[in-house]
Formats: sequence, C-alpha cells, structure tokens
Amino acid sequence: MTPRRIAFLVFPRLTFLDFVGAYDALRRIAAMAIDPKVTHRIIGTAPEIVDETGLSIKPDSVYEDLAGFDLLYVSGGLGTLTLMEDRRAIDYLSQHFDQDLTVDAIAEIIDISASHLAHLFRSETGMSVRDYLTRVRVAIAQDLLAGTDEKLEAVAVRVGFVDTSHLAHVFQRITGRPPSAYRRSAG
Repeated sequence: MTPRRIAFLVFPRLTFLDFVGAYDALRRIAAMAIDPKVTHRIIGTAPEIVDETGLSIKPDSVYEDLAGFDLLYVSGGLGTLTLMEDRRAIDYLSQHFDQDLTVDAIAEIIDISASHLAHLFRSETGMSVRDYLTRVRVAIAQDLLAGTDEKLEAVAVRVGFVDTSHLAHVFQRITGRPPSAYRRSAG
C-alpha cells in the first residue's frame, strides 16, 4: 500500500535542511499528480519551530494524534541531539573518568555514532572527548591533592592515569604547575 497521509514532525533545533529535503520531494507526489490522493501535514511540538540558524516554521498543528498517518517523517541531523540537553555522554564521562574510555564505547552506550558524538562534543564544549575527560581527571586529582594525603601514585591510578609521570605531565600542562606545588599551595 502506498502511504496516503504523511506527517512531518518538527521540533525545536531540528535541522531544516534535512526537513526540506524530504518535505519537498514527498509533497510533490500529490502536486505533480503522481498520486493526487497523497496528503501531508506538518506536526510540531510548538506553534512555531525555530532551527539552529533562526529560520522558523509554523506547523499545521501541535501535538496532533499521529495514529491516522501512514508515514511519519522525523528529520535527523546535528540539531536533533545536543550534549547540553542530552547529558548522557557528559554524565558518563564524569562518573567513569577512572576507566579506559574511548569515543566508540561512549557513543555505543548513548546510542549514537562515534563521529557524531565527536562532532557534537567539539561543537558544544570546544574540546574533544579525550580533552574533556582529561580535564575531568585533572579536576578530581586537584580535589584529591588538596583534600587528602594520598600519594601521587594512588591519585594517578584513582583518576585513570596510567602512571605518576603521565599525571604530572598532564597536570602541569593544564594547571601550569606540578602536582606537588599544587598540593603545597592548597594545603
């Protein structure tokens, strides 16, 4: 059976380029008399939808029941998922900082592609996933150095560095001073 009723779903921050590509092609089915019985509606989550560039669209209806449609089209693209709204990646990094994490493993856990995660991370945080994880590790190391008497070796292992020299090198690069100097000034 050929779909006769098509619903295009629109929501804040969707990528209009993705929406228009499908919308233009599918609406022409009826307009060009390929199948004049095909109808479409634009269903939104708000009375006006604005994409990431500021373009806006006014849907035919808001939260309309979708049961009567034969085909539902949901646009994809980078606007459909943001790290700041979907904090699964950042939360996972913050909770599992001590593990040997890869972009592939994190992406699999939150069910997006590794390249998409890497792109989102860089566009929203200004740094790579690895750099973010390193900064989380250094921040926790700073807390441990300031608030405990743990040896540097124990701190390094606890926050996920392979050894003390790696922690010391990264710590100095990020904070501007070695861990021992940081501990003395914090204590």
